[in-house]
Amino acid sequence: MDRAPTMALCELVSSPGTGSVSVTDPALIAELFGVAELRGVPPGLSGSASPMRTRAVVASCGRQWRTQHAAPPAISPLPVNSEFLKPRLVGSRFEDHSIPVEVLKDWAAFEGLIVEAARWLYLEENPRRKRTPRGFAQSFALHLSQVEEGSAVLVLELPHAPGTLVPDAFAHWFEKARDRVLETIEAVSQGRPLDDLLPKSLLAYFDQFGRSLRDDERVEFTLTATQAKVIYDHRVRKILVLKSATEYRTEESVRGAMSELNLENRTFTLKLIGGEKVIGHFSEELRNAAHGALGAYGESLVMVEGAVVRDPSDNRKRIEQVTRIEALDPLDVPARLEALSLLRDGWMDGEGVKPPAAGLAWLEKAWAEHWPEEVPLPYVYPTISGGLQLEWSFPTCAVSVEADVIQHAAQLLASRTLDGEILEELPIDLANSEGWQRLAEAVRRVGRTE
Repeated sequence: MDRAPTMALCELVSSPGTGSVSVTDPALIAELFGVAELRGVPPGLSGSASPMRTRAVVASCGRQWRTQHAAPPAISPLPVNSEFLKPRLVGSRFEDHSIPVEVLKDWAAFEGLIVEAARWLYLEENPRRKRTPRGFAQSFALHLSQVEEGSAVLVLELPHAPGTLVPDAFAHWFEKARDRVLETIEAVSQGRPLDDLLPKSLLAYFDQFGRSLRDDERVEFTLTATQAKVIYDHRVRKILVLKSATEYRTEESVRGAMSELNLENRTFTLKLIGGEKVIGHFSEELRNAAHGALGAYGESLVMVEGAVVRDPSDNRKRIEQVTRIEALDPLDVPARLEALSLLRDGWMDGEGVKPPAAGLAWLEKAWAEHWPEEVPLPYVYPTISGGLQLEWSFPTCAVSVEADVIQHAAQLLASRTLDGEILEELPIDLANSEGWQRLAEAVRRVGRTE
């Protein structure tokens, strides 16, 4: 269409004081309004019209057309991810706001629990259906988007496809499943009956979720409805698992003497520090490690990491899914401390106080954190008063350290073996890394005098 008439009309309508004009071309008006086609001429613009009349009619028709053809309000797409849960992990391993990789597999089990709980809830509320709709389980996935401060706070989110305008059709079932799982944990934590909050078949998932939690660790959830804190720890997990089973599993490192290695069946017998024997099952990838550990030292002292199966009385029955087998030095300090933890009061002819469990646990942790690998290991003995004595023997010299595992203090004495002459004597504060460095350097210094 020729642009000149349109421009003339626009100028006419917007310019006061001009003469009358004939506006009878629908295409011209349609182009003025910005539409593809206009059937008929707007009322009031047939024949000749004054400029004022033309401006009024065109403006009125324009408003009506814009109202009738207005675009609907824009709908913003959902964010790429939406928050599903923010559990807080509490324990010494999480104090630097990071998560050990081994803990993350627990949350894969939690995701599976939510899916199965949602499936159960859907079928409970839709009894005529035998299965969930197609794509039900596949529509749910948890992503760890970040770790916030506060011990360690996991931010678990649900991903959405880019440009999605409406929530997933099944999303509310998974939210209901999340709330039901947390209500189940809360009931056990507070000593209340479960009242069929979840079927027994789903309680088996708790044997996987939280398996890596240690005795001093817990997970804190927040209930959506009440904002109440829900605690999930080793005790709560054990109760939940034993509601539907006769044993439960924990991820542990255990020490003992390996024997009766069967490479064909990929099993071994491990005599634990306490004297009981358990069977371990290892994968083909650990065949060489198992064979090498058996013959590395005469006593075959080893450390095994895996899923330890325990009965309701916490007795260890077997070790499954072994992930590590490591030969240990016969003087391995944690193994010796575990043996000393089995002592009872009166262990020496009716005398002798057993070393305190808390003190032994402290020393094991401190030793692992501070003792240099290249410095020799000591012999470790209990003292009558409940302390410990650590001794290093060299051909002509010896170092003896009497340690108070409650006060975290020690007294070092280095002497010549031949005549007992004292070479060095000093107190050591084992409550800090500097004290451990002084102890290690003293042992090195005496050892170098040989």
